[in-house]
Amino acid sequence: MNHPVLMLSHNLLHLSKKCVASILAQDVPTDLIIVDNGSDEKTVHWLRNFFDAHIIYNPTNIGITAAWNEGARFVFEDMGEDAVFIANNDIILPPWFLSELLTYDGALVSGVSVDRMEQIAEKPARAERNLHPDFSGFLLRKEAWEKVGPFDERMVNYCSDCAYHIEAVRRGVQLYGTGIPFYHERSSTLNLAPPEEHLAMSRRADADRQAFKSIYGCLPFEAAYEEFFKCEM
Repeated sequence: MNHPVLMLSHNLLHLSKKCVASILAQDVPTDLIIVDNGSDEKTVHWLRNFFDAHIIYNPTNIGITAAWNEGARFVFEDMGEDAVFIANNDIILPPWFLSELLTYDGALVSGVSVDRMEQIAEKPARAERNLHPDFSGFLLRKEAWEKVGPFDERMVNYCSDCAYHIEAVRRGVQLYGTGIPFYHERSSTLNLAPPEEHLAMSRRADADRQAFKSIYGCLPFEAAYEEFFKCEM
């Protein structure tokens, strides 16, 4: 059985190559799906010559949220699968990551991002699930997709993960984190973007935060935001 893995790409080919290599090196077979958001010619050329993946090309950057939804629909509706691991292209998975994550129950379960490669050198002792999912790398099961629905595209690149967590709680769907580590070059898409794109992404982040606040009356991780999860405790 192959396990679907969805990766988004938007330029930063050197990071995508590392992420893909770690996905293909998992100790369980994977079925790679890549949603490309209007990448540069160099990235598209590499993708077109990479035949071991299902690739969805978007001519422009439709944003992280819409691309997550596009990829998830493909996996659940077109492929008929029951779960998909969704990965940022700036993460590296240890070879035992996916097989360990699959042993945990839950409509959505995630690993935990770390910032040093030595932290993924050895498999940690198994830990209980926690109530803090990490949306840099998470296993989304069809149960969550059917009960919670797609991610809210009113938030293009930021905050839709926090909104999804709130909506899941409102629908009685528990989301979990685990102690299984993966390496994450945090904020690399923003930090490594050319100046003009960096400015546009920063403005988009501000707009997404305001969209979140207009819906929920607060910003992520403020005290009022934490109140949404009191029922989880």
